[in-house]
Amino acid sequence: MQYICRILKIRHLSIKELIEKFKSIGFKEYEAKIFLVLLKGYPMSASEIAAEAGLVRTSIYDSLKTFVEKGYCNEIETGAVLKYMIIDPDVLTDKIEKDFNKLNSQRIVSLKEI
Repeated sequence: MQYICRILKIRHLSIKELIEKFKSIGFKEYEAKIFLVLLKGYPMSASEIAAEAGLVRTSIYDSLKTFVEKGYCNEIETGAVLKYMIIDPDVLTDKIEKDFNKLNSQRIVSLKEI
């Protein structure tokens, strides 16, 4: 967990507190759990990610696909098993910030249209 806090440049927080931080910027709880596992920084299969996150394997594929599409992680083909690995943390925080700002700007525009 210290590794995750160092990557995110935050003080030491519990896993529960980290999940709440991610939820506050728009992640769903299961997405936050997947994301925190990916932040360990090495390639993992969906089964490994699900086991470490405490989630059912079949429930994480959509989130992993979304993370790949957003550029948060890479999908690596290793023979018969796909593995997932988080991108550079500095680049990642910029991407998340841009996505967060874009989403909030769209929400504001929608409110003004009412």
